[in-house]
Amino acid sequence: MVVPTGDVRQWTTTGVGEWLRKLGLEQYVPSFVENDIDGEALIVMDEASLRDLGLAPLGHRHTLLTELFHLKQMQGIPIEKEDWVPSGTWTPLTAGQNSMDDSMSQQLYSRDQRIQWLEARVAQLSATMAHLHEDMVALARATGHTDAVHAPFDYGGSSQTRQAAPPITQEGWFHPDRSPLWAPEESPRTARAQPTANTAHMAPLCDAVVALLQRRGIAQQNATGRLDATVSSEDPCMVLLPAVFQLYQVQDDWRNYVLFATYGSTERCISYDERPLVVLYRMRESMPDTGLQLRPVSELESPWMIAQRKLAVKWHSGVWNNPQKHDALHLRAARTAKEEVAGLFSVHAFERLRPSALTPDTRVRGPIATLPDEPVSYAVAIYPYESDREDEFDVQAGDTFVVLSKAKGWWALRRDSGADGRGDVYLASSNAVPEIWTGWVPAGCLLEIKRPLAQMVEAPLTLTDQAWLTHMIEAPIPVDVVVSQGTAAVALMDFESKDHAFRVAAQEPVRVFKRYNFWSYCIAEGPRAQRGWMPSWLISRRSSRSANGSVRASPSTQLLTPAPPAALSSMGPPAVTLSYSATS
Repeated sequence: MVVPTGDVRQWTTTGVGEWLRKLGLEQYVPSFVENDIDGEALIVMDEASLRDLGLAPLGHRHTLLTELFHLKQMQGIPIEKEDWVPSGTWTPLTAGQNSMDDSMSQQLYSRDQRIQWLEARVAQLSATMAHLHEDMVALARATGHTDAVHAPFDYGGSSQTRQAAPPITQEGWFHPDRSPLWAPEESPRTARAQPTANTAHMAPLCDAVVALLQRRGIAQQNATGRLDATVSSEDPCMVLLPAVFQLYQVQDDWRNYVLFATYGSTERCISYDERPLVVLYRMRESMPDTGLQLRPVSELESPWMIAQRKLAVKWHSGVWNNPQKHDALHLRAARTAKEEVAGLFSVHAFERLRPSALTPDTRVRGPIATLPDEPVSYAVAIYPYESDREDEFDVQAGDTFVVLSKAKGWWALRRDSGADGRGDVYLASSNAVPEIWTGWVPAGCLLEIKRPLAQMVEAPLTLTDQAWLTHMIEAPIPVDVVVSQGTAAVALMDFESKDHAFRVAAQEPVRVFKRYNFWSYCIAEGPRAQRGWMPSWLISRRSSRSANGSVRASPSTQLLTPAPPAALSSMGPPAVTLSYSATS
């Protein structure tokens, strides 16, 4: 990461993005780039403009504006009257204010600091007392003093204490052993034979395991193992999940499950190297009822499976293409030199009309009235999309396009079936007038690249249409050819896609460019440059590791960016389309 230097007013959008990454706000880089925020635009940012760019959290806006203010001061940029100034900061514009306001602000700040320290101290003491009480209860049971087991204890919180969920058993899942989480009254002899462990700090995770087993209809019974004493709430999923599975003697691979922090319809997928209890407690600061949920990996569909399911639903419901939609918006160029399809001659991408053959009568159809002198960039589809609108392309994964212009979340494109950057030209069968069709596509369905894909990969011209699409889906693309910088990450485990030829090895560096439905679209860094969708829980949210192999701490609530495909939030995941090729 190269942090820009020099006058901030001379920074490019790339420089602004690097500055955001330095501040730990890299999730907003795509929004700044998409809106062409350079140095000149950056220095006039205020609260309202930052909210429009997606900086919803107050803390993120405050961090950016504070750093921007200090940057202006260092570079001698005048502070205007309407500029944002940190509270209590002396400037020529604020020097005339009543000094009593500054004194009052300082006193309030000091008071808040003391309150925060006291709250943290009380919480720490309460947790220590709770752990001590649990230890004393275990000791009382072991020595036969069961009268102390049910002694009341005030944890310093609500008078209603959480009751631990009873353990559950089923053949193949548990061994008959004592539960440390559920202790019905027993004889002293039985209690002495089966002492309990201190698992209070693991209660949310234990509840998630128990809830999963209850959903599976497993009968309740007193049976569980013992928790490893070295496990703490600061450990990542890859440590806690095996420990809790061992606690409940679950005879299944913990890698077949994924943890989520959930609150209502809000779901946060927790990567295997993240600390789930830390994520949980941080989310509870703003959403107190947040809980943990454990789900089988088999229930988390890949984007390809979702696309196929959506296609099946649309096909069986009888809802298909808009009859008013022109064929050029849902047909690819034919695999032969010229073939008539639904009244449309499609000039094959490899044998299309040359630019010199285009006449003054050539029509540009669609949302773009005039073609730009040079394309903005190029794109390959990584997720299918089908629309009933008359000005939008239907897209299959592997389709290639020329990017003509961009709007927020949508790109105006020209189909480029040959992936060579020349673009498709269509001949209307009625008068054989060349037509160039343009249309909109959600930006989230596309991977933007700097050069046409055919300039980077080789493919025989004899490939069938489906084989050509598959080749475009799987063709390696070097990271430096992608327009977006993405997010650096590391694969936590070996992964091989069941949908396409995409595999990564554990500890292999990858670059994340898109996220959708708890999956991430990645490109392996290095000469292989393989690309595809892989589960987000198998990706480290950090690009490096400490020397001893342990995972470094990082903001656990930070999400990878860019966001899921555009327009999915409003209309649901786009359905995969059937082959619209002119040939079979």
